Amino acid sequence: MKDRKPDALANLDLSGLNAGTLYGIFAKALADNDLQKLLRIQKAENSGEKRTYYLVKRPAKKCGFIYQVKYIDTETGKTLPTKYSTGTNDLETAIRFAETNRETLLDNYRGRAELSTLEDFFREGSKYLELEKMDGRKLSPLVAGQRRMFMANHIIPFFQGEKVRYLSQITPIHIKQLKSYLSKKGLTPQTINYNLHSLKRCLVLFRDMGKIVYDFSGVSFTQKGSKEARKPRNIYPVEKLKGVFSRVWGTGFFKLLCMLIYFTGMRNSEIKRVRFDDMERIDGVCFLNVRGTKSRNATRKVPIHPKLYDAIESHILENGIGNDAAIFEGVYLNLFRKASLEMGPC
Repeated sequence: MKDRKPDALANLDLSGLNAGTLYGIFAKALADNDLQKLLRIQKAENSGEKRTYYLVKRPAKKCGFIYQVKYIDTETGKTLPTKYSTGTNDLETAIRFAETNRETLLDNYRGRAELSTLEDFFREGSKYLELEKMDGRKLSPLVAGQRRMFMANHIIPFFQGEKVRYLSQITPIHIKQLKSYLSKKGLTPQTINYNLHSLKRCLVLFRDMGKIVYDFSGVSFTQKGSKEARKPRNIYPVEKLKGVFSRVWGTGFFKLLCMLIYFTGMRNSEIKRVRFDDMERIDGVCFLNVRGTKSRNATRKVPIHPKLYDAIESHILENGIGNDAAIFEGVYLNLFRKASLEMGPC
């Protein structure tokens, strides 16, 4: 008679534990034992064969447990992180499910994994962004994050809906359909063009890397917008602006934001990056060194009115802002809108 292995639970001090905790401990021990037993059986049954999948039991309320299948990708030798439910606790039925659906499920997984490269392209520290930087194209972390979210929320779901599983399956026809798809979602032509240009850069780089064969460099990714689709912007003629900044404003901070916009032509994202160190006087003329957010050429030195210079200095002193800190850090989009509305009645 063989000696029994010591029970792992025998040496545990279970005093003071409530019934729920005890149940959890015993349930986990039984599940682990059951799983190890199943794996040992499968290992014996498949000895000498190349494993392509294995089954595991998972608890189920209605039938006690069901089988889930985990596939092994024979191309890479790695086990897929995804588990697929066979919907049954009958071993023979589960085996038939695993063998019948293997190629379809593997193909879907590989396709999703490859399409996700479009999202991974814009992740911080990705090799693709590093290659782009070597070509003189550099995206700020903020813009890269926006591109990544657009890929995840719009472009990848579109390709999945068109049954595109691999990058090599993308054609110019898909790009044309994608432009129409994005327009119907109510996105502006400007937003569409920014992100489709990024998609084009992805596909061109993938071709250079040998991931795809088709050359998309000559394909138009631009969505032409009609005049009706353009939203009106708050632009005021000079005669209406006269005297606006001399009157008393309800909120002084809103006046300062509007002065920055109309005195300098800066974008909201550029205003949020301004620091005290960016202000300087040269031969009696006040300048603001603008840190561009759109392109390298957007970084510039802008002459500003002395009144605006003094207003920025007063804001810094009143709020105790340090020399190397962003003056308008934390200002969100809604504040720019409110500032515009307060100016609007002019």
